[in-house]
Amino acid sequence: MKDPLGRTRKNAVEEDHRDKDEMQTMARIKVMLSIRVVIISVALIAPNLKAQTAVTDQKIKEEIQNLLNKAYVEAVFNTGSLDDYRAGFSEAFQMFYLENDSVKSIGFKDWERRITEGIAEKRYPRPKDKRVRIEITDWHLTPQAANVVLYFYYGNQRAYQDFISLYKVDGTWEIVSKCFQKL
Repeated sequence: MKDPLGRTRKNAVEEDHRDKDEMQTMARIKVMLSIRVVIISVALIAPNLKAQTAVTDQKIKEEIQNLLNKAYVEAVFNTGSLDDYRAGFSEAFQMFYLENDSVKSIGFKDWERRITEGIAEKRYPRPKDKRVRIEITDWHLTPQAANVVLYFYYGNQRAYQDFISLYKVDGTWEIVSKCFQKL
């Protein structure tokens, strides 16, 4: 007995198997081509993402460097600018330090009081030969949080190593904490 295409049952079954095999082969080829497209796309896109990340990291570094110079170095130590201090430090700021093998801290208001006292005692501006400067030695960055490690100098004298944490709040970096080691 023959089917409408004139095939015997045996021939029809064999052709159906061949058709299924061909369809499976075509499906495998499509999958392999799709995988190749993905691999090629990743290979082409990855360098651009790395370059974009490098540009973003550089922008974050510049923002943080500017903030540290203006709010930390200049406002707190060299000029006594309360406005710059308030603009660059979080009101939740804490500085941690060791005293007699015990961890202590002072906050935003304590530093603000110290700056105010320094202004009243005419400690600002600091003489040029004793001006504070920093040198950042390590960066850990994300788009909203960062840690920097830096050396702190009085004039040319390296005095401290600082560890400063920052958050980006409403598009602006803020210093949120500091701990340090006297050198």
